[in-house]
Amino acid sequence: MENSPSLKNRFILVTDKVLLRGSGLMDQATASELSNKTPVTTFDRLYRLEKIYFFIYRNEAYEVSKFSILKLMKKDRDTVIEYLNDNNISLTSEQHLKQLTTYCNKLLTK
Repeated sequence: MENSPSLKNRFILVTDKVLLRGSGLMDQATASELSNKTPVTTFDRLYRLEKIYFFIYRNEAYEVSKFSILKLMKKDRDTVIEYLNDNNISLTSEQHLKQLTTYCNKLLTK
């Protein structure tokens, strides 16, 4: 594995009406409808940033998940599971993924 996980950012369109209301996008359309007496099609969009981490191993990208880690570390599966549990590793934390990658690289070089 590389020394640190690779990162891909993507933007996801928010369609949850509760989140849209909280951002004022639903209220804006409603207020405009009331003042103009005509329906409004809003072009405002709310996006959220989603970070997706990957492990690179032998020129292959593996999206970070417990399954992919255990697939890559078949020989040391039990040791890696123990490390994940003992260190409370979050698979969404870049810092934790760097620690995990360092640990796995040490196992691979034994």
